[in-house]
Amino acid sequence: VPPKPPQEVIEPLQIFEDIKKSQQDSKNYRGLILSSGIKVILINDPTTPKAAACMSIEVGHMSDPADIPGLAHLCEHMLFLGSEKYPNDNDFRLFLSENGGFSNAQTFADVTKYFFDVVPEALPQALDRFSQMFIAPLFSSDAITREIEAVNNEHEKNLASDSWRIRMVNKTLAQTEHSYGKFGTGNREIFTKYELDIRKGL
Repeated sequence: VPPKPPQEVIEPLQIFEDIKKSQQDSKNYRGLILSSGIKVILINDPTTPKAAACMSIEVGHMSDPADIPGLAHLCEHMLFLGSEKYPNDNDFRLFLSENGGFSNAQTFADVTKYFFDVVPEALPQALDRFSQMFIAPLFSSDAITREIEAVNNEHEKNLASDSWRIRMVNKTLAQTEHSYGKFGTGNREIFTKYELDIRKGL
């Protein structure tokens, strides 16, 4: 039996109804600021067959420790792999796949974005699973080991990408003390060297 949608209702501190949009835009918008400080924009589009959500966090690879570049990217991977409420590390992706959905995330220099889509009737349950990723992620030891390999595979795939190579050249042009020059992807060599520190920190 699937869990019931969460019953707690969080009252927003501020509501914004007068969001400017193009005259050709038929979607409806509402902005909220929650008591936690989280800023939310709600978009209603009756023409789309899917419901979707995105969480944007103002931490990217420029925030990585100098000796563990790629840590934000590893954390991005880890958040999908189980929470205290949903401990199965494949629960969220399995739920989405059973309900016509998809999820992914991207770590940028100064922000990390997590997003998913799903059939509309499954949105409340998907949002509950999604929110638990940020409230109480597990960061289990077994999952860390697996995701170090997943991140390393992603790094090795990037080596053949011209756009990734150009980005790496741009980083070498940054001032040496500036955090933009950090290696944001991470790889097995880095994470294996500092795996004990990573486990303690996470």
